[in-house]
Amino acid sequence: MPLVKKLISTEAKIAACRRNGCLSQGAVTEEGKARIGAAQFRHGFYSKGEEIALCGLGEDPAQFEELLAGLREEFTPAGALQEKLVTRLARVLLLVDRYDRQLEGDVLRRARIADHGRDNRVHARMMRLKMTAETLRARAQWQPGITSPHLKTWRS
Repeated sequence: MPLVKKLISTEAKIAACRRNGCLSQGAVTEEGKARIGAAQFRHGFYSKGEEIALCGLGEDPAQFEELLAGLREEFTPAGALQEKLVTRLARVLLLVDRYDRQLEGDVLRRARIADHGRDNRVHARMMRLKMTAETLRARAQWQPGITSPHLKTWRS
């Protein structure tokens, strides 16, 4: 006896799945395809146009070519497979470097946010200390027989 019940597909359900499947085949218009391509271009992880993607991400395509040349010199690929592996290694190294830069940027952004929150807390504490100092100064100047608004709140 199976642990999971087998779903029974009716003719109506199969027909509905076929109708809905035709509606969700991705972008059809050139505008839609361009929008999907731009989404890949934004971060460059899956972008196909290396030079365009590198320039768009603020990287130098010459730096990638330099890395690729250095890897080719170091590993001296003997065939098509080894050449493809060296190219893939260069892309992966570039991708890891890009990820590291993004991670550093995220950490710096979080540190700025935390620092701003700390500044706000320090400012609030300084204001409380200033108010306390003013209250203590007013109490120190109080003399018997002279009424003070601070004293009334202090005694109540």
